[in-house]
Amino acid sequence: MIIEASTEAINKVTEIANELFGYSNIQTILEFGSRYGEDTIEFAKIYPSAQIYAFECNPNTLDKCRKNIEDYSNIILTEKAISDSDGKVSFFKIDKNKTITTWEDGNQGASSMLKSSGQYPIEQYVQEEIKVDSITLNTFIKEKNIAQVDILWMDIQGAELMALHGLERNISIVKLIHLEVEFMEIYKNQPLFKKINSFLKSKNFTLVGFTNYGEYSGDAIFLNKEFATKVKVRQLFERFSLLRRKSKIKTFLARIFNRLKKLF
Repeated sequence: MIIEASTEAINKVTEIANELFGYSNIQTILEFGSRYGEDTIEFAKIYPSAQIYAFECNPNTLDKCRKNIEDYSNIILTEKAISDSDGKVSFFKIDKNKTITTWEDGNQGASSMLKSSGQYPIEQYVQEEIKVDSITLNTFIKEKNIAQVDILWMDIQGAELMALHGLERNISIVKLIHLEVEFMEIYKNQPLFKKINSFLKSKNFTLVGFTNYGEYSGDAIFLNKEFATKVKVRQLFERFSLLRRKSKIKTFLARIFNRLKKLF
């Protein structure tokens, strides 16, 4: 089984970071939801002098993740969930044999701290609840004495806002955030894009655009305004061919069009 890294998105994010902050100044990257370490390794290769702090708590993927990253001295793996509290949290790992998906591994990347809503039309997740260790970003940053986070990369299946809440005041030291957002509840009671966008806006971040955009979810880039002007954000959007969020009307029309295509 070969799981590929998010190479195109990583390239765009790192090119933006290099232009804004300078390649040699990228020293600290936090990556949540490492799965098998695919994206982690990409960052380690691009920034061999940086510290890559990776987080993964899924027992179904940890063995392979450890093995894959063992040759990279600049990757530090924390086998805990990133949350808004320290201690233990519920984690719903994917049942490979019962989940309906085209992924050979049952799509372990869809494991989450949240229960599946059962409403996602693309896949049907069957999960097993376990307890895992958790840590807040605020605690982790203090433990590691981290002064600045150059890139924060998140793919934790609806738990992104929990992780951001765990930053507390330390959110001000984060320069760039790339995270998965949803436009429908794939997981029960998960915060959708609008709520995440509103939260980050209140914390002095601005949405630059999307590296990936679909009907149900996307991957968004947010920049701390302390490190980018409005003019610079607009230039980045145009230069790196980032995607904008479609209007509700356009999204609705696209859905109707796709349904009509299936009928005919």
